[in-house]
Amino acid sequence: KEASTRAGDILSQVSNTHDII
Repeated sequence: KEASTRAGDILSQVSNTHDII
């Protein structure tokens, strides 16, 4: 479960970067 949460956090960051770009 921890890995899944971390993956979600990373995905969230990537989504934010895409929004900025």
